[in-house]
Amino acid sequence: MTLAPHSFHEEIDLKGLDLREGRLEDVELLGCTVSDSDLGEATLDRCSFEDVVFKRCDLGVVKLGGSAFRGVRFEDCKLTGIDWSRAHDLTFEVTFVNCVLDFSAFVGLKLKGLRATGGKAHHVVFADSDMRKVTLKDMDLAGATFTGNDLRDADFSSCTNLELEPNTNRLQRTKLPLDAALRHLSMLGIKVPGLGG
Repeated sequence: MTLAPHSFHEEIDLKGLDLREGRLEDVELLGCTVSDSDLGEATLDRCSFEDVVFKRCDLGVVKLGGSAFRGVRFEDCKLTGIDWSRAHDLTFEVTFVNCVLDFSAFVGLKLKGLRATGGKAHHVVFADSDMRKVTLKDMDLAGATFTGNDLRDADFSSCTNLELEPNTNRLQRTKLPLDAALRHLSMLGIKVPGLGG
């Protein structure tokens, strides 16, 4: 099946799509499932994805071109090298489950309530975003950077390799793994005897 420009698809299963380096323009998916598909390096220009589930898909280095993601769930997907800040900001509502997000960027986005479980987010840039109540669970964040974010009530407590610069992010009731919390206290000149202090 092909997805023609300016087309609308509702509650269908799309499996095995090969759109590598292709282009989708003004395509709207509502309540659909896209599985075992290759969209690597494709351009998604002004597309709309609402209540869509992507399963086992390669979307590496996809170019978003103002596309909207509302109620979208990615499961076991490759999502490397994506500049998510190119998505439509006001409709950005996604969940990641066991995905690889390496070398991606979330800049200037409203990510409030974002949920991600499992997978990796190596060398991902989180900057100048509303990340209140974000939950990242059991994720490897090696090399990820956080700058200028609102992290109030965010939960990173089960993540590994988290490096947070407390002076450039807003932290309040933020849940951190023990090693990151101890580094944070150390930066503030606080020592905890018996816990690396």
